[in-house]
Amino acid sequence: MKNWFLILLLFSTQAFAHLDEVVPFTAGSKLSRTRFRTVIQILKTRFAPLSQKDGRVLEFYTDYESDWAQGFARRWETDQVHIYGGLAAIPNVTEDSFALVVCHELGHLYAGTPYSDSHNRIAVEGQADYWATLRCFKEVVGELPKLTPSRNASELCKDEETCARALDAALVLTAFYADNRSIPHPKLSTPDTSVVTEVLKTHPEPQCRLDTYRAGLFGMKQPTCWMPWNI
Repeated sequence: MKNWFLILLLFSTQAFAHLDEVVPFTAGSKLSRTRFRTVIQILKTRFAPLSQKDGRVLEFYTDYESDWAQGFARRWETDQVHIYGGLAAIPNVTEDSFALVVCHELGHLYAGTPYSDSHNRIAVEGQADYWATLRCFKEVVGELPKLTPSRNASELCKDEETCARALDAALVLTAFYADNRSIPHPKLSTPDTSVVTEVLKTHPEPQCRLDTYRAGLFGMKQPTCWMPWNI
């Protein structure tokens, strides 16, 4: 009985943030080990002070060799982010999209309410997505290798580079999430119009996640597809 309690405790105090389940996928061109580590180090250096202000330590645990396209965050003795190598090999991966993945994980630790686990202050999935573009990506994009944004993203962002790169990264990630569910890829032109009556604590639909990334980027309110504004 004690062992089962420990197992349940393990899974109740961490936030798996990407795949809904473990599924095979056709890997793209994987980021090199050096690029993988560099992106993580940039983000760790930038946001470790947030843990330090709380009297805590931010730690990253990584497994580049793993094909598991997953990451999670948790608060135990330290603030922890775990990243597996499959996330560096999703289709069309770039340093930008990988950074946005890591930003999401950090968002579970630093994005604030609403929480999925109030005791450990772990933000819900939607809030982690929102913070990833509201703050995190904007603060580190200047340290990432320069990428040329797509024409569509550039037009939507009126040629503002950080905005366009964030949108392109969000499109890469949410296309992958959609593939995981075997549904069409989200589009910037087809927002999710659903309205929840209580905060969604599980993974929003891929279109909702794209809308959330966009809302954070432009400083808009969180979308009603996961955040109720009428209660």
